[in-house]
Amino acid sequence: MSNGEYEITEETFKAMKVEERQWMMFTTFNKYRDHTNKRIVKLEKRKKVDTAVAGIGGFVGGIVAVIMKKIIGQ
Repeated sequence: MSNGEYEITEETFKAMKVEERQWMMFTTFNKYRDHTNKRIVKLEKRKKVDTAVAGIGGFVGGIVAVIMKKIIGQ
């Protein structure tokens, strides 16, 4: 465990003291914090793009529906 890599089983984890578990989770989180932050930021930006695309698609679909109603004449 000196290199920061943990290879443990569920039984080993359950047998650890609470402080040891918390320390392991804390160090693991800190190791991947920057990577996780980049992924979250990317997902948040994607949410805006997805919303914009859905809005544009709805607008275009509405226009097509109005045009088709006039062409069909109902």
